[in-house]
Amino acid sequence: MALKKILGCWVVMAMVSGCQAGWLAGSRSGIVINAGGDAGLTGRLARVEEQVGDLTTELTVQTRGLSWTALGTARDWRSVTVSADGLMQMKGGAADPIYLSSDGGMTWAAAGVTNEWLTMAMSGDGRYRSASAWDPDTDAQRYFSTNSGATWTNIGQPWALAAFSGNGRYQVAAEEFGVLHVSTNFGAAWVATKTDETRHWMGLAMSTNGEYQTAVATPEDEMSSGVYVSSDYGKTWILNMAGPQWMSVAMSADGQIQLVCALGGKLYGSDNHGATWTAKTGTNRAWWFVAMSADGKMQYAAERNGSIYVSADYGATWVDSGSARCPWTGLAMSADGGFGLAAVNGGPCLATRPSTSVRGDLTVGGAFTLGAGGTFTICHGTQLVFVAGTVTNVLDADIVHP
Repeated sequence: MALKKILGCWVVMAMVSGCQAGWLAGSRSGIVINAGGDAGLTGRLARVEEQVGDLTTELTVQTRGLSWTALGTARDWRSVTVSADGLMQMKGGAADPIYLSSDGGMTWAAAGVTNEWLTMAMSGDGRYRSASAWDPDTDAQRYFSTNSGATWTNIGQPWALAAFSGNGRYQVAAEEFGVLHVSTNFGAAWVATKTDETRHWMGLAMSTNGEYQTAVATPEDEMSSGVYVSSDYGKTWILNMAGPQWMSVAMSADGQIQLVCALGGKLYGSDNHGATWTAKTGTNRAWWFVAMSADGKMQYAAERNGSIYVSADYGATWVDSGSARCPWTGLAMSADGGFGLAAVNGGPCLATRPSTSVRGDLTVGGAFTLGAGGTFTICHGTQLVFVAGTVTNVLDADIVHP
């Protein structure tokens, strides 16, 4: 990546082995390299020339799930969740308070009461939040917050799972061994649904507008398992896929793209709001958790006691992120796929986020290695996204000449 000054303007030149050189207008606003396994340029970028010293800019590397680092101290973490923008994050563990972050996981503060936290969820804007805890008498206690986690109320319902619409108006909750409950007024009132029989519910997901909802159940004694979908705000539910031990579900903001995983099975995806499903992996694994970006393009899947796998093409292909092999207990992703948070039982949480470094101290990680003389080697197929002022230029297999 080279910089030259032409007619008083800085120009960024991308040079990649095997590809033609491309010129692209630049400014002091910054340069973004977006690596997430997208089909596009691969190879070795040219040396960052000395002209870079004339720019007072920052280089942002978005690893898109290909670089996971330990976050904080080791605990028996049980669950994590993040807001749509990724800045508001929440995690909880065994015999712990709830921990909150408002800066993308950089700093954390304790909130709420100490408890045996099981699962957590929040609305896209982060205002409405749910945290369920284990209780020896009721199996679970559900705590609820309407002020971004500042205060919490035990609402007395023994519900183990929850999911929210973007603004929190629509909510769905599940008894771990029971039925589903839905709310259409920000959690003020609830109606039991899918009451034909009790099930062992393992995962819930909801579209941003609340219209599409999916719940997965795993076999337990004589309880039925399956993937159940609703397209009418949780009023009615249809079994669209029976089968193995379903563990987790994620969906895009509009509910069209969905992903479910099975323990000892495969990842299955849907591109029609859960009406039909297709296997996305050929090998059976102990899949434990899944997460998805708002557009459905970025997807994560965590294997129990294994790695976190990443797809950047709607689940068509998957790569091992190279993360630690951990007993995962939770997985979450921001709407754009830039922020990810994973809970670990008996270890620190793991996080992936855009990493920023100023000139003179260029650092990269995960999918990137920093060579001598400021040379970057990209180890996965990538897109190069250069941001120049208000103009974003995406360089795929063909170099763009704006």
